[in-house]
Amino acid sequence: MKKIDSFILMLVIGVLLGCYLFSFFGVTVGWFDISFYGFAVDSNDNVYVGLSNGKIVKYKDGFSFETISAMTSRGYEFTILEDDTIYLISSKVYLLDLNGNVLEELKSTGSLYEYRENKAEFVKKDGTVYKQVFNFGRTKIIKETDDGNKVVYLMPLSDYCVKLYITVFSVFIFVAVLFVCIRFRKNQSFKPIK
Repeated sequence: MKKIDSFILMLVIGVLLGCYLFSFFGVTVGWFDISFYGFAVDSNDNVYVGLSNGKIVKYKDGFSFETISAMTSRGYEFTILEDDTIYLISSKVYLLDLNGNVLEELKSTGSLYEYRENKAEFVKKDGTVYKQVFNFGRTKIIKETDDGNKVVYLMPLSDYCVKLYITVFSVFIFVAVLFVCIRFRKNQSFKPIK
Protein backbone atom coordinates (compact mmCIF):
# COMPACT_ATOMS: atom_id res chain seq x y z
CA MET A 1 0.00 0.00 0.00
CA LYS A 2 2.86 2.38 0.81
CA LYS A 3 4.43 1.73 -2.63
CA ILE A 4 1.15 2.65 -4.36
CA ASP A 5 0.84 5.87 -2.33
CA SER A 6 4.45 6.80 -3.18
CA PHE A 7 3.84 6.04 -6.86
CA ILE A 8 0.70 8.21 -6.93
CA LEU A 9 2.52 11.04 -5.16
CA MET A 10 5.44 10.85 -7.60
CA LEU A 11 3.00 10.73 -10.54
CA VAL A 12 1.16 13.84 -9.31
CA ILE A 13 4.44 15.70 -8.74
CA GLY A 14 5.62 14.63 -12.20
CA VAL A 15 2.43 15.89 -13.87
CA LEU A 16 2.56 19.21 -11.97
CA LEU A 17 6.22 19.69 -12.84
CA GLY A 18 5.53 18.81 -16.49
CA CYS A 19 2.73 21.39 -16.63
CA TYR A 20 5.02 23.95 -15.02
CA LEU A 21 7.79 23.31 -17.56
CA PHE A 22 5.27 23.44 -20.43
CA SER A 23 3.89 26.75 -19.14
CA PHE A 24 7.35 28.22 -18.65
CA PHE A 25 8.39 27.08 -22.15
CA GLY A 26 5.16 28.50 -23.61
CA VAL A 27 5.90 31.91 -22.08
CA THR A 28 9.51 31.78 -23.32
CA VAL A 29 8.56 31.04 -26.95
CA GLY A 30 5.61 33.44 -26.97
CA TRP A 31 2.60 31.10 -26.83
CA PHE A 32 1.42 32.89 -23.69
CA ASP A 33 1.81 36.55 -22.70
CA ILE A 34 1.91 37.06 -18.94
CA SER A 35 3.90 40.32 -18.83
CA PHE A 36 2.27 43.69 -19.31
CA TYR A 37 4.16 46.75 -20.56
CA GLY A 38 1.45 49.38 -20.40
CA PHE A 39 -1.30 50.58 -22.69
CA ALA A 40 -2.43 53.59 -24.71
CA VAL A 41 -5.42 54.62 -26.85
CA ASP A 42 -5.54 56.38 -30.22
CA SER A 43 -8.14 58.88 -31.48
CA ASN A 44 -10.24 56.05 -32.97
CA ASP A 45 -10.54 54.31 -29.58
CA ASN A 46 -8.18 51.50 -30.58
CA VAL A 47 -6.46 50.18 -27.45
CA TYR A 48 -2.74 49.37 -27.71
CA VAL A 49 -1.51 46.84 -25.17
CA GLY A 50 2.20 46.24 -24.58
CA LEU A 51 2.94 42.55 -24.13
CA SER A 52 6.05 40.43 -23.70
CA ASN A 53 8.48 39.51 -26.49
CA GLY A 54 8.38 43.06 -27.84
CA LYS A 55 4.78 43.11 -29.07
CA ILE A 56 2.27 45.93 -28.94
CA VAL A 57 -1.14 44.53 -29.85
CA LYS A 58 -4.00 46.70 -31.13
CA TYR A 59 -7.53 45.93 -29.89
CA LYS A 60 -10.91 47.19 -31.02
CA ASP A 61 -14.06 46.14 -29.13
CA GLY A 62 -12.07 43.51 -27.24
CA PHE A 63 -10.60 41.83 -30.34
CA SER A 64 -6.98 42.05 -31.48
CA PHE A 65 -6.44 43.00 -35.10
CA GLU A 66 -2.82 44.08 -35.52
CA THR A 67 0.60 43.69 -33.87
CA ILE A 68 3.36 46.28 -33.81
CA SER A 69 6.98 45.52 -32.98
CA ALA A 70 8.45 47.34 -30.00
CA MET A 71 11.88 46.72 -31.58
CA THR A 72 13.19 44.92 -28.51
CA SER A 73 12.70 41.64 -26.69
CA ARG A 74 13.38 43.34 -23.35
CA GLY A 75 11.31 45.78 -21.34
CA TYR A 76 9.93 48.90 -22.99
CA GLU A 77 7.50 51.75 -22.43
CA PHE A 78 5.20 53.53 -24.82
CA THR A 79 2.33 55.95 -25.10
CA ILE A 80 0.31 57.59 -27.86
CA LEU A 81 0.70 61.32 -28.26
CA GLU A 82 -2.11 63.74 -29.18
CA ASP A 83 -1.09 63.69 -32.86
CA ASP A 84 -1.64 59.88 -32.99
CA THR A 85 2.04 58.96 -32.99
CA ILE A 86 3.51 56.29 -30.74
CA TYR A 87 6.27 57.43 -28.41
CA LEU A 88 8.31 54.28 -27.76
CA ILE A 89 11.19 53.88 -25.31
CA SER A 90 13.07 50.62 -25.82
CA SER A 91 16.81 50.29 -26.45
CA LYS A 92 16.39 53.67 -28.23
CA VAL A 93 13.63 56.27 -28.35
CA TYR A 94 11.35 56.31 -31.40
CA LEU A 95 8.33 58.07 -32.82
CA LEU A 96 6.19 55.60 -34.77
CA ASP A 97 3.02 55.92 -36.78
CA LEU A 98 0.03 53.84 -35.69
CA ASN A 99 1.11 50.99 -37.98
CA GLY A 100 4.53 50.73 -36.33
CA ASN A 101 6.59 52.47 -39.02
CA VAL A 102 9.48 54.53 -37.66
CA LEU A 103 8.92 58.23 -38.25
CA GLU A 104 11.90 59.44 -36.27
CA GLU A 105 14.62 58.16 -33.97
CA LEU A 106 14.96 60.65 -31.14
CA LYS A 107 18.26 61.57 -29.54
CA SER A 108 16.86 62.03 -26.03
CA THR A 109 17.20 59.40 -23.31
CA GLY A 110 13.41 59.25 -23.11
CA SER A 111 10.97 59.63 -20.25
CA LEU A 112 7.35 58.59 -20.32
CA TYR A 113 6.61 60.80 -17.33
CA GLU A 114 6.62 63.99 -19.40
CA TYR A 115 3.66 62.63 -21.41
CA ARG A 116 1.87 60.53 -18.79
CA GLU A 117 2.21 60.97 -15.06
CA ASN A 118 0.26 57.79 -14.31
CA LYS A 119 1.01 54.69 -16.42
CA ALA A 120 -2.17 53.00 -15.17
CA GLU A 121 -4.34 55.76 -16.65
CA PHE A 122 -4.66 57.23 -20.14
CA VAL A 123 -6.63 60.41 -20.85
CA LYS A 124 -7.47 61.23 -24.47
CA LYS A 125 -7.49 64.85 -25.60
CA ASP A 126 -11.33 64.78 -25.61
CA GLY A 127 -11.19 63.95 -21.87
CA THR A 128 -12.12 60.24 -22.14
CA VAL A 129 -10.40 58.29 -19.35
CA TYR A 130 -9.06 54.73 -19.68
CA LYS A 131 -7.71 52.93 -16.62
CA GLN A 132 -5.93 49.74 -15.75
CA VAL A 133 -7.80 48.35 -12.74
CA PHE A 134 -6.94 45.71 -10.15
CA ASN A 135 -8.25 42.32 -11.22
CA PHE A 136 -6.28 39.75 -9.16
CA GLY A 137 -3.35 39.69 -11.60
CA ARG A 138 -5.49 39.48 -14.74
CA THR A 139 -4.79 42.67 -16.68
CA LYS A 140 -8.00 44.64 -17.23
CA ILE A 141 -8.46 48.03 -18.89
CA ILE A 142 -11.71 49.96 -18.65
CA LYS A 143 -13.13 53.02 -20.36
CA GLU A 144 -15.01 55.37 -18.05
CA THR A 145 -18.32 56.47 -19.55
CA ASP A 146 -21.45 58.24 -18.30
CA ASP A 147 -23.26 54.87 -18.39
CA GLY A 148 -20.60 53.19 -16.25
CA ASN A 149 -17.33 51.48 -16.98
CA LYS A 150 -16.79 49.49 -20.16
CA VAL A 151 -14.10 46.77 -20.34
CA VAL A 152 -11.96 47.41 -23.43
CA TYR A 153 -9.25 44.83 -22.72
CA LEU A 154 -9.09 41.74 -20.53
CA MET A 155 -6.09 39.40 -20.45
CA PRO A 156 -7.05 36.14 -22.21
CA LEU A 157 -8.06 33.40 -19.79
CA SER A 158 -5.37 31.01 -21.08
CA ASP A 159 -2.63 33.57 -20.37
CA TYR A 160 -4.10 34.30 -16.95
CA CYS A 161 -4.24 30.59 -16.04
CA VAL A 162 -0.61 30.14 -17.09
CA LYS A 163 0.39 33.22 -15.09
CA LEU A 164 -1.40 31.91 -11.98
CA TYR A 165 0.03 28.41 -12.39
CA ILE A 166 3.61 29.65 -12.78
CA THR A 167 3.23 31.98 -9.78
CA VAL A 168 1.61 29.41 -7.48
CA PHE A 169 3.92 26.56 -8.48
CA SER A 170 7.01 28.79 -8.08
CA VAL A 171 5.91 29.61 -4.53
CA PHE A 172 5.25 25.90 -3.92
CA ILE A 173 8.76 24.98 -5.15
CA PHE A 174 10.32 27.68 -2.94
CA VAL A 175 8.41 26.47 0.14
CA ALA A 176 9.23 22.82 -0.61
CA VAL A 177 12.96 23.55 -0.98
CA LEU A 178 12.90 25.64 2.21
CA PHE A 179 11.12 22.81 4.06
CA VAL A 180 13.65 20.20 2.83
CA CYS A 181 16.58 22.44 3.84
CA ILE A 182 15.15 23.00 7.32
CA ARG A 183 14.49 19.27 7.79
CA PHE A 184 17.98 18.40 6.53
CA ARG A 185 19.61 20.94 8.85
CA LYS A 186 17.51 19.74 11.78
CA ASN A 187 18.50 16.11 11.14
CA GLN A 188 22.17 17.04 10.83
CA SER A 189 22.24 18.96 14.10
CA PHE A 190 20.96 16.03 16.18
CA LYS A 191 23.30 13.31 14.94
CA PRO A 192 25.23 11.70 17.80
CA ILE A 193 28.98 12.22 17.86
CA LYS A 194 30.94 9.01 17.50
